[in-house]
Amino acid sequence: MAEIKSIKGVQEKNAADGDVVFPAWVNDVSLKFKELEDKIDSLTTQLREIVTPFRVTQVAGLGISVSGGRVKLLDGVIKTVTPSNPTVVDNATSYVYINREGAIIIGNSEEKELETNRLDIAIVEAKNGDVTIRQYPLAEIQNYDVATKVETYTPLAYAYMYEATPIAGFTTGQYYNVAFTADRRAGKGIDADGIYTSQINAYHKFEMRIAMTASSKIPIMSGKLSMFVVRKNEALTGGFEITIAQAQSANGSLILNGENDFPVFLESGDRVRVAVNFTEAPTSVSIDALSSYSVYESPSPLYGRQPLPEINRPTTN
Repeated sequence: MAEIKSIKGVQEKNAADGDVVFPAWVNDVSLKFKELEDKIDSLTTQLREIVTPFRVTQVAGLGISVSGGRVKLLDGVIKTVTPSNPTVVDNATSYVYINREGAIIIGNSEEKELETNRLDIAIVEAKNGDVTIRQYPLAEIQNYDVATKVETYTPLAYAYMYEATPIAGFTTGQYYNVAFTADRRAGKGIDADGIYTSQINAYHKFEMRIAMTASSKIPIMSGKLSMFVVRKNEALTGGFEITIAQAQSANGSLILNGENDFPVFLESGDRVRVAVNFTEAPTSVSIDALSSYSVYESPSPLYGRQPLPEINRPTTN
């Protein structure tokens, strides 16, 4: 009959019937089980971070916990993301995502869409203190449909001059709005005075070609083509100027064409007027036939949160 006082004693030889087991052995076994449980918990946590990084769980009340990890953003930059314990807004839907700096952000749908270089993590819905978490899969297989996935420029409106039109009361240094023949317009939004009024809340691209002919080849014409963005609560004579083109004439003819480099966000009711300004020109100038401009709905640009002129960002008015 053996006396078993520790686990080591059992490891050195097999236990047999009639052996005496001491309390120290029982305590050793309990301690080993506790160490094993701790190791399993640690491995489980590590596996979660490897297999399910950025796991979102409810902590208490409106508080949530988002685990960390490493992520490759849409622009190819790899970021190390630290865990976060933010609080969601009650009676609202919040979106959890990682921004371009590698920070965990909670925001509404408008804030999320402005952050184009992001990784969506979860949607959190809170109602009267009850929190529901819908975690996004970090990887999924999709049937890629080019027709529905690729963003395109959608034509909205088009107008052109049917016949040459003299600029009345011509004076250098003054802006002249370009009007377009009433029955030579397509789409919605451009009136007979050449004013485009947006029908939707969207980013817009404008392509313009304004040709002008002077009564004399001397002096050489020098002019600028601009578009003025006028918010719906502003007077039509105001607005924010975006220069499209600047040039000089050749043989009495001046053509100004181009487009706005940055898509401009227009709300429904915002307006755009096309205007030319001559720094030098003869006393008589005409807008030629087939001068035109087209308006397109543009895909959302990759601005993210970069500081840009207010005219290029959605307004909150």
